[in-house]
Amino acid sequence: MDSNRVSAVFLNLFILSFPISVSLSQICAAFAIFFHLTGSILKRDFHNRFHNNLFYCFLLLYFSLLISYFWNIHDYNKSFFAILTKSELGDFWLALIFPVSYSQYRIAQERDKIKKAFFFSFCILILSGLISMFTPFRLAPYIVAGFTVPDGQRLQHFAGNILGTDTYLPIGLMNTHLTYGGLVALSLPGILIYFLEKFKTGSFWKNFRFFLLISISTAVFFYNQSRSAWMGLCFVLLMYLAKSRQKILSQFRILKVLLILILVSALFAIGSFALIKKNWLLKRAFQESLESNTTENQRYFIYKNTLDLIAQNLPFGTGPGRFADVHNQVSDKMIEKNEQLWYELYITPRSHAHHDFLHFLGIGGITGALIFLLIWFLFFRRYILFAFTEEHFLFSGIFFMFIAGFFQCYLLDDEVALPFYCFCGLFLGSINSPAETTEYGKKVSKVNGLLYPFLMVFIPAGISLFYIRYTTLAEPETVYKRKIKTEFAEDVKSIRQTISGYSRGNRMISSHASSGFQIEGCLTHRFTSPITQRRNDFAVTVDISSDLNNPPKSVKITAIERDAFDQDRLYKVHQNRILKDFYFNLIPGENKLLFPGILSGKESSKFPENIYFRDFKFYFSGMRNEEFFDLPEIRFGKLCDG
Repeated sequence: MDSNRVSAVFLNLFILSFPISVSLSQICAAFAIFFHLTGSILKRDFHNRFHNNLFYCFLLLYFSLLISYFWNIHDYNKSFFAILTKSELGDFWLALIFPVSYSQYRIAQERDKIKKAFFFSFCILILSGLISMFTPFRLAPYIVAGFTVPDGQRLQHFAGNILGTDTYLPIGLMNTHLTYGGLVALSLPGILIYFLEKFKTGSFWKNFRFFLLISISTAVFFYNQSRSAWMGLCFVLLMYLAKSRQKILSQFRILKVLLILILVSALFAIGSFALIKKNWLLKRAFQESLESNTTENQRYFIYKNTLDLIAQNLPFGTGPGRFADVHNQVSDKMIEKNEQLWYELYITPRSHAHHDFLHFLGIGGITGALIFLLIWFLFFRRYILFAFTEEHFLFSGIFFMFIAGFFQCYLLDDEVALPFYCFCGLFLGSINSPAETTEYGKKVSKVNGLLYPFLMVFIPAGISLFYIRYTTLAEPETVYKRKIKTEFAEDVKSIRQTISGYSRGNRMISSHASSGFQIEGCLTHRFTSPITQRRNDFAVTVDISSDLNNPPKSVKITAIERDAFDQDRLYKVHQNRILKDFYFNLIPGENKLLFPGILSGKESSKFPENIYFRDFKFYFSGMRNEEFFDLPEIRFGKLCDG
């Protein structure tokens, strides 16, 4: 049995299976690596089969984590075996698929098989994503359970109703929509560029099939809402345009190119606008990208505490497997200073930095960060120095990970990282083939061959770090914003201002007052060790300034109990329970309103056990009969102490 041939078979099976099952794909990858390694030992060909500078760099990246582990060994309470299998250090085996795919793609008779497997894999990925857009249940557990929905299975994320049909975030057979978006972004750019390169020589029906596949793929990818993956894909396409600008302009007249780009952009913009307008989840995704006071504030807490974590653990980092623990310690110190942030930091994902570079800087220290940047520098250098055919561009989607990695930790997601390492090998195997290397690389001077990749790495990385540093300069209490619920979206801005200390010019339509608006209050327990129940009554101050033209003279406030668990983690909404109605007359000046009888009598040993919010719904009345009335300033204090 030829071990090399067997390794090639399992490599193709891996490429076919990664959109289907992470377990199956890992088994196929493991066998491909095993037979590749066995063959290299038996044939004493280890150097040729594993020799690649970029592969060595990936191994060095994980070796830097090993150094960090020994530097921080006194802080670990787990065995080395546990760290090796259940931390970032254990991911080193994923990189071993790199030399397998690299070696196999350099074998001429294997190339067509790998490309066919890649195209079939992409079709499976898109088809499963398209189906999952219209299924409320998750496909993978549904299939495993014999085409039934298992009890307690987490359902899909509802995305809105289109043409009378309920739709959901496409995740294919993956566990999360971010993983699915990462896999699509890893494959789609290469397919798209391959189509563009083949367009002039392809038949009408072949071009039509490609166009149909790309159109459906783009629609599914757009609906997936992985904004980091969107940016990564755009970055790859810009790289292609920069690389091929002379070829494109030589084939088409500039005016024709501009006309096509304008037409396609206009159609895409119109279609996107129409879709966003009808889809609440897409609308929220774009609103949160443009606004400052949204659930995206979680990134503020993640990044701010990550920067503190890095500063406290230079130069060797926290060590693999300790990021979450150390981040929690930093977060607890923030809560001790600003206890009103307890819930916000509880629901903030803290298992990783949501930024590949910052994460490796955090766990591996300066060495890990520099090797991470060196890897991308070498990839960009290869991209710049070598000529490409349409086949070479097939695997250029690996570059999406560079930009997308500034917003997510894709290298920590095994479902994305394993195909990424495989595609890295395929990409380098295609451009390093001696039979296809051209003289084009010699047209780039040695200086530019170093300068261009340096700029391609450090400009985006520098912008990302500068932006993160700039946005985390704000104090935590100024970032935290209480949640507001109202039937009238146009009132949110005025309500937000009145609870933020801006008491002038905040008006509301008088007819809206009868519907009321609910403002997030405070928790029933205190952040102590152990957790204790709140003892003092809740209080809110309503300040009616003398310069208000038509202020309310009375208010009914309904105290509401609301759950305090992480909605995104459990994927169910908080339940509201009305506790009691309170009635107050308001006079000019400060009105301190107390709410006796709504404290909790339940003990709690950990968050969120028996811990609830006390929210307050305001119904103002007693204003003059005018179209608008003036909202008074509403002060909660830090912990609803007025």
